[in-house]
Order: sequence, then structure tokens, then C-alpha cells
Amino acid sequence: MVLSYACRTLDGDNFDDLSPIDHSVIGSCLAIVDDSTLFVFGGAEDSGAYPPFPGIYDAATSEWAYVGSSPAGGGRSHPECGVLHDRLSWRVVVAGGFGSDAVDLFDNDSSGWTSLRKC
Repeated sequence: MVLSYACRTLDGDNFDDLSPIDHSVIGSCLAIVDDSTLFVFGGAEDSGAYPPFPGIYDAATSEWAYVGSSPAGGGRSHPECGVLHDRLSWRVVVAGGFGSDAVDLFDNDSSGWTSLRKC
């Protein structure tokens, strides 16, 4: 997935543009948290660099927020990610990627990362 531009739809017919990300990346994972929140992690730039880009998009404010590097440090391309929900909160698990066997957990309540056991 090359991520430099994105839009969203709630009905398949009408689309809204999302605010642009400050750089294009390929090989990111995207987790859809809810109707107004996206979580993006990792990827590689055209130069081959792996930017540490974990970000949250909030449709209510139309803004991307950088959430800080994962415990594995730096970025990585082609990881997998998924959302864990409970009643009032959410977390995102990010696993693997090229050159990494790390498994990290982002907790939205604390805006922090936890390193989990490696695959």
C-alpha cells in the first residue's frame, strides 16, 4: 500500500478526502479503529529509509497525530497490525515486518507502547 493520499466512505457512494500525510510510504499497515479513527504504522519511503511513522488519523479534527516510536525502535515495512477493543478503549498490535520479529502493543489510553514477546 502506498500511502500519500487517502479518502474514506461510510456508504460506498460518497467519499471524503483525508488530510495528507507529510510523506509517502509503501508497505504500511492500516488498522481501522472506528468510524472516525485510523491507525497507520511503518512503511518505507522511496529512498528505502524506514521512517518511524506511527500515526493516528482523527476524522473529527481532520488531523494526523504522531504517536512516538515503538519499543522496537525506528520504523519497519510490511508489518501486520490489528485492533483490540474493550468497552472504553482500544489498542493496536503491530507484529513483524521486513527485518523484524518484534511484536508491539500501542495503548491509546496511555499513548504508550509495550513490547510483547517476539514471534
